[in-house]
Amino acid sequence: MIQADQPTIFDRAKILAVVSDKQDGNVKYEQGEDADKNIRGLLERIGLRPEQLAIMYVNDSESWDSIHEVTAAEVGDDSLNPNQRIHADALVTAKKHIALFLPTADCNPVIIHDPVNNVLALVHLGWQSTEADLAYKVVQYLQKKHNSNPKDLLVYCGPAIKAESYVFADEPKQAQDPAWQPYLHKNVSGTGIDLIGFVINRLQAAGVSREHIEKSPVNTAISGSYFSHYRAVRNNDVSDDGRFATICMLR
Repeated sequence: MIQADQPTIFDRAKILAVVSDKQDGNVKYEQGEDADKNIRGLLERIGLRPEQLAIMYVNDSESWDSIHEVTAAEVGDDSLNPNQRIHADALVTAKKHIALFLPTADCNPVIIHDPVNNVLALVHLGWQSTEADLAYKVVQYLQKKHNSNPKDLLVYCGPAIKAESYVFADEPKQAQDPAWQPYLHKNVSGTGIDLIGFVINRLQAAGVSREHIEKSPVNTAISGSYFSHYRAVRNNDVSDDGRFATICMLR
């Protein structure tokens, strides 16, 4: 774990929030048995047990805005079994000592904490879930289900691909949507898409204060410290096509 890349916006007495890196190993189960070993090693280093874990599995779907409430009944001795991963695009919990776990490469891993009602959310925001307005919907969910005031929410947006790298030679589908215009940047290579800029805009539209949003400066597509699917495909480098982890837990 790179200390300089860890979230600083949260009260560490209230929540644990950690981002792993390449040195912590690939946590993508689909690429072999090492994922189990790497996850166990990572958990040991941050003082967690495997049975505390709730692992999100982002599966191809038509909606990309599935929000799942995690209870104590869903974690336990079999939590590291890949078949026990929770199919969702966002996990929410009000239970202490349940560690929410999201593997990503270039998509935005977003942690949201309500320090007043002590509720935690971990959100996967790739282009599909961003387009499905999941960031806005998670804030609404916290309001409705947990009485959260958006002004109280603290948000961390983790390492992810940035607009200068997320470039498409052909016109992206977002070009036809006026809401996306401020987040599409044309250059000599095509159009760069500022996913995290759009996410932050939608969080603010939902009532989150801008000063309560921390954005990691790490661009996974150019940082050698993090896995990147985008970079791996372009460089034809399978070893780069892993996943790092974002983990958060109410203490």
